[in-house]
Amino acid sequence: MRKYFLLSAVALMAATSANAENSYGTVEVNADIKYVNNITCSSLELGTIYLDSASEEDGTFSVSIDQAYNLGGSVVRVDGADASECNFGLTSEIDLSKVYMEDTITLGNKDNTIDVALDMQQTGMDGVRLLIRADVTIPAGMPAGHYTKSFEVFYIE
Repeated sequence: MRKYFLLSAVALMAATSANAENSYGTVEVNADIKYVNNITCSSLELGTIYLDSASEEDGTFSVSIDQAYNLGGSVVRVDGADASECNFGLTSEIDLSKVYMEDTITLGNKDNTIDVALDMQQTGMDGVRLLIRADVTIPAGMPAGHYTKSFEVFYIE
């Protein structure tokens, strides 16, 4: 009996070690730390937008320095629109390929959104500032109200 018990125990140990269901691995963790300078930007002002209450069309317009232009659809007037201007604190011209920001943002909620396509260009005599312009689309029936949003601008060497 003792002989069979020992054979059973050895067979059980051999079977469990040969069919291991546990595994392990190694994960390498990496990090790069870089410092950034503060970029100072003015607000991108879409202004006070007046829509034709009888229109069933989407409203569109563009924003640049101190103005709204290309008013279309239900947009009849825009007051106080102005592009954003960013100061990078650089002493040489900005390389636009190193500027990162969103291409589009939306203001509003899940049911009612204002779509804003963003565009950038160098500005200033020395090219060390960035101008952010906008093309705005407001859907027909957008509720009156105040809408805000923010986005980040990065300059990465």
